[in-house]
Amino acid sequence: MITTYNGDTNKHYTLDGKELNPNDLSEKTVWKVKGRGNPVIEILESFNGDLYFIIEKLGHGEVFCYARLYHMAEFAEWGYNNIRILKEAYGENKIWRVPKENWCNINTYEKNLLMEV
Repeated sequence: MITTYNGDTNKHYTLDGKELNPNDLSEKTVWKVKGRGNPVIEILESFNGDLYFIIEKLGHGEVFCYARLYHMAEFAEWGYNNIRILKEAYGENKIWRVPKENWCNINTYEKNLLMEV
């Protein structure tokens, strides 16, 4: 898949040039962190660029995720987190859910960080 930005919107194309509907991408595409492990079900992004790739929701806000902190990328790791605690730490409006149709842009942080499988 190739993504282009024309100033207003992202457009997604197959390698043979066919334009893809972003709604189709969000429903059919499976994404994995570095192409391995369980599929990502949700991504959280903070105001300062930290990313949380959630692969499992355990209840009561507990999640299992890959945490990649923007300023400490070399310390990225898998582990348990709590969405409520993240919102308290960052501030309610400084961490948000990334819409699935925008997941293809995540690789601007690190090549092959999030891979379509």
